[in-house]
Amino acid sequence: MKLYTFEPAPNPKRVHLMMQYKGIDMETIPVDMMTGEQRSEDFGRINPLHTLPVLMLDDGTLLTEVISICSYLESIYPEKPLMGSEPLEKAQILGWSHWLFTQIFIPTADVFRNSNPAFAGHALPGTLALEQIPDLIDRGKARLADNLPKVDKHLQDKDFLMGDAFTFADTELLSWMSFLQMARQPLPDSCGNIAAWQERATAKLD
Repeated sequence: MKLYTFEPAPNPKRVHLMMQYKGIDMETIPVDMMTGEQRSEDFGRINPLHTLPVLMLDDGTLLTEVISICSYLESIYPEKPLMGSEPLEKAQILGWSHWLFTQIFIPTADVFRNSNPAFAGHALPGTLALEQIPDLIDRGKARLADNLPKVDKHLQDKDFLMGDAFTFADTELLSWMSFLQMARQPLPDSCGNIAAWQERATAKLD
């Protein structure tokens, strides 16, 4: 297997955090998103979607979505499980993952991709030429101001999102906290529970 990736970017980081926690070592091939290498013809021959990350299996099969990559890695590296063992636990972890993606990642991406000059003419991933929409910056900030306190309240009496267990939901939230920093969106001072959780969650990766 080999992983085409750009680790600083939020979606690749989701895979790298799982690999870090589980101690997975595989060949990684960097694709420079800062120069738009993922939109090149050469990379398009590998992944016609022109997105990262991409996991290429030994038989040439491609996995191009983070959730499919992480699900596959969880299956073949079951030690230190992150995605649950019981049906309800698995469903709740996936539920958190989806909620965090739609309610934290997407608003952060709206702020980041519509305010950064590097994304002019490429406001969304892929090769479709789309202009930035400045109004989405304020909307993204408003959604973050509404949703981050919800996460903070949930963590009020919990070590991790699922309670005592560190799970894929926590690695997802760690990815989005890193993305918030990249987008220059500070964690509100009122979100002390998230700040304390972040220290505990980061320590799990050591």
